[in-house]
Amino acid sequence: MRLHRLFFASLLVGFFSTTLFGQEAQEGAISKTEAETVILPDPGSLGADWWRYFEVEEGQLEQHVKMISERLQSRLLELSLEEQESGKANIDRFLTNLNALTKVRDKKYEEPPVSPLFKTAYTLEEWLALERQYRAREKEVKGEQMAATQFKKVLQGAEQNYDNLLAAYLSLDMANPTKVLKGLEIMADRSALEIARHQSDRHKKEFEILELQFKALASEKKTALEHLSESPDSIEAYTKKSEAHKQTLALAKKSLNKANSRVLGTVAETPEAQANNKLNEQRVIQAAVNENIVQLHLTLSDAKTLFIPLLAATDVEAAQLHDHLSKWEKLVKSTQANVGIWRSESLREQNRAQALLLAQPQAVAALKKINMKRNQQAQETLLKLQELDDTQQELEALIEAFKLYLLKHEGVIRHWWVTAGKTLMSGWDIASAWMTESLFKIGDTPVTAFGLLRVVMIIIIAMTISKLLRRMLQKISEHKDGENSALYTVGRLAHYVILLIGLMIALSSIGLDFGNLALVAGALSVGIGFGLQSIVNNFVSGLILLFEQTVKVGDYLELDSGVRGTVKEINVRSTLVNTNDNIDIIVPNSELVSAKVTNWTLREAIRRLRVPFGVAYGTDKERVKKAALEAAERVNYTLRGSKRREPQVWLVNFGESSLDFELVVWVSQSSVKRPSAVLAAYMWELETSLGEYGIEIPFPQRDLHVRSLFGEKDEAGKAYFNRGQSPQSVKP
Repeated sequence: MRLHRLFFASLLVGFFSTTLFGQEAQEGAISKTEAETVILPDPGSLGADWWRYFEVEEGQLEQHVKMISERLQSRLLELSLEEQESGKANIDRFLTNLNALTKVRDKKYEEPPVSPLFKTAYTLEEWLALERQYRAREKEVKGEQMAATQFKKVLQGAEQNYDNLLAAYLSLDMANPTKVLKGLEIMADRSALEIARHQSDRHKKEFEILELQFKALASEKKTALEHLSESPDSIEAYTKKSEAHKQTLALAKKSLNKANSRVLGTVAETPEAQANNKLNEQRVIQAAVNENIVQLHLTLSDAKTLFIPLLAATDVEAAQLHDHLSKWEKLVKSTQANVGIWRSESLREQNRAQALLLAQPQAVAALKKINMKRNQQAQETLLKLQELDDTQQELEALIEAFKLYLLKHEGVIRHWWVTAGKTLMSGWDIASAWMTESLFKIGDTPVTAFGLLRVVMIIIIAMTISKLLRRMLQKISEHKDGENSALYTVGRLAHYVILLIGLMIALSSIGLDFGNLALVAGALSVGIGFGLQSIVNNFVSGLILLFEQTVKVGDYLELDSGVRGTVKEINVRSTLVNTNDNIDIIVPNSELVSAKVTNWTLREAIRRLRVPFGVAYGTDKERVKKAALEAAERVNYTLRGSKRREPQVWLVNFGESSLDFELVVWVSQSSVKRPSAVLAAYMWELETSLGEYGIEIPFPQRDLHVRSLFGEKDEAGKAYFNRGQSPQSVKP
């Protein structure tokens, strides 16, 4: 009712005024002395404070209304016939509003309610009744708050409009013929605004009373929850109700099955049949709603039956109570989910039926009758859904009260422990249900989250086995020299085989048919041919390297690009080469297969090194040979103990300024992979040995011969240098 009065007040403001309150009126009525000094308002000469004339005590307002009525009637006669019609309408509005304002001022506010006297004990039914009242009052308070907020916005917007209208009126000249009509309009609007203001003030007072009642009801509800008491005889009453609800639930399930049978297997060919099918579908929804309502009532009766021993603090099985709580909470959650679906479906059905009734007013009588039934059925379902929502909220409240008293009975620690365990079990059940749901299909094979997890676990196990096997082979290779590359190859091949077997087992675990997998592989090969060609090329090249053994782990390579280093790994896509500067270079496997690669350690690790050097012409060759061989002997890299691979000194060339020799020496296995360092060591010792024997290391020399020209020859020389001609070509 309060909402209706507030809505009526807002309509009154909109009807009597297009503009509303501008200037704040003074609070309360002014004194009698002040009222006598206020001039009787005239519509042709209104001031900004003209309304003060009506801010008088209650007994004087009627007299002022009579005086202003006489003034306005006399001013009306001064207008033309055309203006009198509009002016009379505004005067009638103004006087009607003033009379209504008199009644509004005379109305007294209700006294706030006295705080209720709480009972010392409440039954479950009494507490649930308070719970229902609390929810209803809560909705009412929220509705009043929304209405008050909306009405406040209307008043705030009206204030600015009224200021604008009054400012425009005050700016008019006294001789303006429209000023009287404008003044009458302002007076009528201001009176309507005053009524709305009084209605707003009254609503504030009533809302304060409503809030006090709501707080008192909340306090009583809380007190009732803390002082619940039931006699043991109530168990029998609740048990009988449960039995009755069970019978009703059986009937509701039969009705639902019957409604479902009407929908299944029907083929709609005509508009009437289609409409009838929609009607039957809505009946199914209503039957499901009825079944859910009965189920909630049955659960409420069972919960009350179990609540009574808990209230009496007798020995109860806490574990069983927790199990019941879990079932009740699941029922509440499923009900909440179903209510949203059923409500949206019913609203759509109602809109569709109403649209058909409006769009086809001349439709066939039978079709129109069915559509009317559809609309009515949807409306009935929506009402039932409201009942279902209320019952579900009542069960929620009872569950919370049940938890509170169960906590008191068990104690905080035990209750927390049991609740945590139930929560974990509930979470596990939810996770298990989700894990077994089909996510997608590969062919005709459904794939679940649990299946994907199983695939991942099998692949991880296969990778772990492969890793352990390779680590074992690595340990073996560390104790056996010369078998590193072979063991590495075995490890890599075993890695690929184990992964392939693990992948096949993983896919088989989810029921994947490898016959269908062949089709997938065929489709995948098309993608490989276009987008993965380079990756597959490198992978196959890596397998070729592992089987062919032309490049092995530990080999020292020299690529066409000049990169030299030791092979550390041969992976799926690339090979890792580590240079002597400890720089890792990633080389694609295909480059090692298709390009020219120098493998310094392919068959035998011992290599011959040539160290070039030169001495001056005229140096004894035998001394040079002796010095070079002594230098080679001092270098630790020189291979020893092999008669066929002893160091040698070769004279290889007669250079422009030196005799060119080469120290030919075989180096040990450990030196092959350090060519630059080994060469630098031999150069160092050669320079030292040659110096000890006094052998000169020559460097290129050039002799410059300059000819002096005198006399005529001097002129010829100038011509030679200036023109680039020979001196003999210049004539004297």
